[in-house]
Amino acid sequence: MKKNLLLFAAFGILLSGCNIVNTQPRSTDGIGKPAGDNNPAVTSGSTVDLSGKNMSSLSTAIFNQSGVTSFNVSGNRLTGALPSEMGKWKGLESLDASNNQMTGIPAEIGQLRNLKVIDYGKNQIDTMPNEIAELANLERLSLAGNLYREVPQTLLQLPKLGTLDLSGNRIAKLPENLLGWKNLRVLNLTGNPLASSEIERARGALPNTEINF
Repeated sequence: MKKNLLLFAAFGILLSGCNIVNTQPRSTDGIGKPAGDNNPAVTSGSTVDLSGKNMSSLSTAIFNQSGVTSFNVSGNRLTGALPSEMGKWKGLESLDASNNQMTGIPAEIGQLRNLKVIDYGKNQIDTMPNEIAELANLERLSLAGNLYREVPQTLLQLPKLGTLDLSGNRIAKLPENLLGWKNLRVLNLTGNPLASSEIERARGALPNTEINF
């Protein structure tokens, strides 16, 4: 008994001269980066939410996360186009990049064949990559509040497109052949400088579509 007490006392003296190091890992933002690093994402299951964070750029490391089906970067200060690395997210179904200052859409968007909803509203975009025609499952697309002067022809090649918002652009003329939109249920063209003849032509070509001018 006396021997055990002596050993316990010696162990206590030894510890008193040591610095205790906290080995508990730092909290992360859900994508393997320490909290507080650039682009801390709020993740919940398969959702990556970076909305309203006043960001002017994105870290490409974000796109290393797997299993993402919903991506929201709305309400930031992003310019140019989203990184080409977004093409990694083959299972992405919803993309919200609205309310930024972007001027383009990356060609890699065509690799995201499961996309159903895209919102690029309120940016500064006036072009469309041909690759968007690969999005055979796209159902809803918003390009409202951009700088389009004409409707991108590739939008007529989207077989499941049901809702298209082109409001608040600079479109003065619609495509000659509107039959590609035979499945379109809602078409929003308000706030565009369309002549009355174009409006009547659209109504005649798309009798089953709710068209807002």
